[in-house]
Amino acid sequence: MGQFEYGAIVLAIGMTVVMTALISLSIIMGLMKKVFYKDPAAKNSVPPVADNPIEEPQVEEKPKNNAAIIATISAAVAAYTGQEELNFNIISVKRLGTSRWYESGKQAVIQSQVSNKM
Repeated sequence: MGQFEYGAIVLAIGMTVVMTALISLSIIMGLMKKVFYKDPAAKNSVPPVADNPIEEPQVEEKPKNNAAIIATISAAVAAYTGQEELNFNIISVKRLGTSRWYESGKQAVIQSQVSNKM
């Protein structure tokens, strides 16, 4: 028997052993699933809700421009500028959607991604 025939026999035996091992592992895993797997849908089933509706808690609406918040912001602006009296009145305070720090960080990330692609 030549080297080629010997190599073909070793190849065939090796592939047979590997395929047999894989098929047996697949069968074992299928059996383990049937034995140990518990259906989460049956476990998390919710009992029917009673006909009595639950009263929603009443939420107190806070005024949008609270005088204490405006006074605090006025004091912070006065302390930052170093003035004892401001030349203007703060009438209302409005929260912005995003901060300048967020926008600056977003621009830095976009620029770094663009420069990496070039």
